[in-house]
Amino acid sequence: MSQPIIQVSRVDKSYGTMAPVLRQVSMTVMPGEFLAIMGPSGSGKSTFMNILGCLDRADRGEYVLGGEDTTDLTPDRAADLRNRMLGFVFQGFNLLQRRSALDNVALPMICAGLPRSQWDPRARELLDKVGLSAKYHSRPNQLSGGQQQRVAIARALAMEPPVILADEPTGNLDSVSSSEIMRIIRSLNADQGITTILVTHEPDIAAQAKRLVKFKDGRIVYDGPVTEAGMSA
Repeated sequence: MSQPIIQVSRVDKSYGTMAPVLRQVSMTVMPGEFLAIMGPSGSGKSTFMNILGCLDRADRGEYVLGGEDTTDLTPDRAADLRNRMLGFVFQGFNLLQRRSALDNVALPMICAGLPRSQWDPRARELLDKVGLSAKYHSRPNQLSGGQQQRVAIARALAMEPPVILADEPTGNLDSVSSSEIMRIIRSLNADQGITTILVTHEPDIAAQAKRLVKFKDGRIVYDGPVTEAGMSA
């Protein structure tokens, strides 16, 4: 039986004197799962995603990613783990505005020290895969929102991570672009087996996942199949 790719146990998180943002949160994710995280503003889901992304650290509890305990990682070790294990897709795309689509996709590989002979063909292959073969040299301001998000997905795949963390990936897109982005994300999970964790406010987007996790007041209040009962929990 395969081991969990993500194991979160009794995690707490607070900021200063504020009420706890996360309270005793536990969750297990197996390789190849596709889950959606939902919850109202202030429910703790964004903080939880930051912890999953090794961008923040829990006050108490344990987070094991790919078999590695993240509790006491140095900043350099955390950055290395992120680069090896995680691909990020953000609502705001987070592309370098003065660089081409090709350069944006190549960035993680360049940061990892790969030579151009390796990163250039890989970046082109990934842009081809998301349908942007004609846009290698276009800058973000020359691309539509949907095209920019496809560049961001290609960038997230650059280091072949086993896990994709997508934070409101369709939040800035029209319905047609949203459908295309979700088609790509579903394909990454179904065809390539990439573990996918997606934060969304949109029930129709969450409904495309296989598992639903709902947060409220810093706690998980539902963790199960994507059903009408789960959506209304």
